[in-house]
Amino acid sequence: MSLRSTFFLVLVVKEKTKISSKILAGYACTVWLYVIKICLYIGGGGQGGKFIITLNLAICYNTSMNKLSLYVITKNEEKTLGACLKSVQGLADEIILVDSFSTDKTLEIAKKYGAKIYQKEFINFKIQKQFALDKCSGDWVLNLDADEELSPKLKQKILEIINKPVKEKLFFLQEQVTFLGRKMKHSGLTGHFKERLAYHQGTKYIESTVHEKFTNDGPVGYVRGAYYYHTPYTSIEQYFNKFNLYSTLGAQYLFEKGKKFHVINLFRQPFDFIKTYILHLGFLDGIHGFLWAWFSSVYPTVKYAKLWHLHYKAKQKSSR
Repeated sequence: MSLRSTFFLVLVVKEKTKISSKILAGYACTVWLYVIKICLYIGGGGQGGKFIITLNLAICYNTSMNKLSLYVITKNEEKTLGACLKSVQGLADEIILVDSFSTDKTLEIAKKYGAKIYQKEFINFKIQKQFALDKCSGDWVLNLDADEELSPKLKQKILEIINKPVKEKLFFLQEQVTFLGRKMKHSGLTGHFKERLAYHQGTKYIESTVHEKFTNDGPVGYVRGAYYYHTPYTSIEQYFNKFNLYSTLGAQYLFEKGKKFHVINLFRQPFDFIKTYILHLGFLDGIHGFLWAWFSSVYPTVKYAKLWHLHYKAKQKSSR
């Protein structure tokens, strides 16, 4: 290949890429040295130096930098969305936001951070998030809820993962929960691993309960020692709004799967409270720990009561 035609190729590559300010992966240096030797041989002379630098940048970008897409689903999330999107600046190359017709400033905030916005009526979490995932174009995908944000330490760890050769295709990240303004250190809330980061190819959502899950057939990894912060409940009113939604969706899922109602399910609340407040050391979280244990122990009872009502209505309808 002549020097002239080689230089034309480099210009095309630069025109179709954007050199990122992110840290290049270590293995790119090996590619760089190899390319320099080839350029010296092909170009040679005084023009070779300028030519080497140009080709080096193009090759390093294409061999080491992977694109990451963040996707979020929303409905009236103006209180928390800004912190969520701000936490991925410098990490996410693309933000996909699927909104269920918010009436507050959610979309205004999303536009401020350059999100690609899609409107879709909410049916369930699995369908909504699969729709968002399908809109992503990145090599890697990161899912956060609008009330979640990355810590700086976790952000750096993710950057390292996506820009170096790894065998894992699905990563579980550690969660730290804030409940009614308090960071919960016990109560079974902090340190849970949840799937949040995955290689895009081969990733899909699977059928689950209210809390949807995605999967990838590749190896699984766990990111330890760094958290993403989750602030799901800033008020008791908000807690019970979500409580009502999740218990309804949970009962509907069980009903559709043919799960039968058993009256014993209505008497599990004391045992669930003891599990959270005593066994999971909820008492060490003070009054917040007590309230969390009490509220969350009521949830299964209400969910199964709603399951009973679905069966009751179905029986009434069939007997007419």
